Amino acid sequence: MHSEIEIMYVVRGSALVTCGNSNLVAREGSVLLFNSNQAHEIDAAISGSDITTVIVQISKGFLQDYFPDMKTIFFEKNDLSAVLNCDELVGLAEKIKDAARCYISERKLYEIQTIENVSKILRFVLEKVPYVQRDEDYYLAKKSNEQRMDRIFSFIDKNYRLPIRLTEIAENEGLTISHLSYLFSNNLGVRFQDYLNDRRFEHAFRLIHNRSKSLHDVSIESGFSDPRYMKQMFEKKLNCTPQFYRQSAEQRAEIVNDKQPSPALEYFYTKKESLAILDGFYEKKDNPFDEITFHFLDRD
Repeated sequence: MHSEIEIMYVVRGSALVTCGNSNLVAREGSVLLFNSNQAHEIDAAISGSDITTVIVQISKGFLQDYFPDMKTIFFEKNDLSAVLNCDELVGLAEKIKDAARCYISERKLYEIQTIENVSKILRFVLEKVPYVQRDEDYYLAKKSNEQRMDRIFSFIDKNYRLPIRLTEIAENEGLTISHLSYLFSNNLGVRFQDYLNDRRFEHAFRLIHNRSKSLHDVSIESGFSDPRYMKQMFEKKLNCTPQFYRQSAEQRAEIVNDKQPSPALEYFYTKKESLAILDGFYEKKDNPFDEITFHFLDRD
C-alpha cells in the first residue's frame, strides 16, 4: 500500500492480483489501476506463471496547482478491460510505454517530455474510467487514516522478526483491539495476523536460499515462533514445503552462501534491460515477478 496512484501494464505472463476483497487475473496486455493507498498484492506463484510489468506511480500532488481535484478522485475500476475496448487498451499501453521509455532514457529535456506523457495518461484515464469525487472532509479523514496506517506498517516492518501482538499496536495508537482489527480488514482486506505472516514469509523466502542456515534458523530469524507456521506459509504461497523449495532451488543452482545475495520475489530491471523489454528485444529473466517501475513527481 502506498500513497501514489498506480497504473500497471502487463508486458507478458500472468498473476493473481488481490485488491481489497476482490481477486483479479492480470494477463499479458492487461492494464490495472490502483487508487492511492488502495491495498493490492500481486502473486505470480499462485497462477503457476511469472509476470513482467511496467508500473507507473504518480503522486497525488502531480499537477496540483492546475488540477487540485486530483487528490479527491477515487477510480471505481481496477481492471480497465472492464471499461475499455481492445483498441483503447492498446492505446493506453502505448502511452504507458512511451512515458517509461522517455523517463528511463533520460535524453535532453526528458523531464518535460515525461510530464507531457504522464499528463496524457491521466487525461485518458479520467475521460474513460468512471470515478467519484470525494469532498474535502473525506480527503482529510482519509489522509489521517493513511498516516496512522503508515505508522503501523513502519512498526511492523521494524519488528516483524520479534513477537508482535495486536494489543501492543493498539495501545501505541490509542485504539481498541476491535477498531485496529477493523482498520486492517477495511484498508487491506486481510487480518492483522495474515499481514504479519506475509512479511515474515518474504523474509524467510530470502533466507531459505542460504544453505548455511537450517530451516529452523530461517523460521526463527523470520519471526515464526514455530517452523510449522513457516511450512504453512510456503504451502499457501508456493504450494510446496520449505524443504522441497530449497531442494528445487539447489537444483536450479540458486542456493547461495553468506556473501552472496539471495534471489528475490521481485526483480527490478536495469535501465538498459528496461528499454530492451519495452522495445520487445529482451529475454525473460527467471523471476516470479519482474517489473519496470518509475515514480513520478513524488510531492504531497
